[in-house]
Amino acid sequence: MQPRAHSLPKGRGSRVALATARPPLYSGLAASTTARSDKLVVNRLKFGLRSKGMSSDSQAERYKSQGNTALQAGLFSEAIDLYTKAIGLDPNCAVYFSNRSAAYANVERFREALDDAQEAVSLEPQWVKGHVRRGNALTGLKKHEEARKAYLKASQIEPGNDQLKAMVKAAAEAAQNEGEKDWEQDLWSEEEKEDQKGDPEEADAGEATGVHAEAHSEAGDVSAGTKKSAERGPEMSAGAPAKRRKASARVSHLLDRAV
Repeated sequence: MQPRAHSLPKGRGSRVALATARPPLYSGLAASTTARSDKLVVNRLKFGLRSKGMSSDSQAERYKSQGNTALQAGLFSEAIDLYTKAIGLDPNCAVYFSNRSAAYANVERFREALDDAQEAVSLEPQWVKGHVRRGNALTGLKKHEEARKAYLKASQIEPGNDQLKAMVKAAAEAAQNEGEKDWEQDLWSEEEKEDQKGDPEEADAGEATGVHAEAHSEAGDVSAGTKKSAERGPEMSAGAPAKRRKASARVSHLLDRAV
C-alpha cells in the first residue's frame, strides 16, 4: 500500500502555499520549538531583571531595611543577623556597622557594639552617629570618661547640637559618680581646650574653670585631710549610688533619643 501523499494546493498562489506547507508532524514540532524558545527568552529576561534588581548593593540595602524593621520591633537577634548579611555584601558601609552596633547594645553585648562602632568611625570619621554609637557602647561598658570623649567628638562635629552637649555632660557626671574623674575640676583636657580657642566666651569659661580648680586645690591644702574626708564621706557613701542611678538614667534617656 502506497503511503498517502499530501495534496498540494492548486490555483493562484500555489507556490507560496507550497513553500509554507508542512506535514502535520513537523508543524507540531515547529510550534513546540517556538514555544519552548519563547519560554527560554522570557526566563532569560526574568532572570536578567531579577539579577539587575538584586545586585549586591540593592540586596545589602534590603537586608538593612529588614534589619531596621526587626530592630524597631525589638527582634534584636534577627536584626543582628540581617545587618551581618548586609555587611557581608558591603563591608565598607558605616551605616551597617552602626546599626548592628545599636542592635548589639540592645542585648547588652557592649564589646561587640563597641567594635562595630569603632569600625563605623574608621569608615566615616566625620559622621556624628558613629561617635554616638561608640559613646553608647562605652557607657554600657561603664567607661564613662571614654564615653564622654566620644560624645564630645560628636559635639565638635555638630557644635550647635544641644542634645550632644547634654550627652557630654551626662557622661561626665556618670564618670564623676563612678570615681573615674573629677570633671568639675577638669572638664576639658588640654587638647580639647585647643579646639575651643576660637570662641572667646568658651575660652573665658575654660579659664574660669581653671581658676575654680586652683582655688579648690588651695582650699584643700589649707584644710585638714581628716576634715575633708569627714565632709565628703557621707556624700560618697550614701549619695553616690543615688547620683549614679540618676546620671545613668539621664544617659540612657539621651541614648534612646539618639538612636
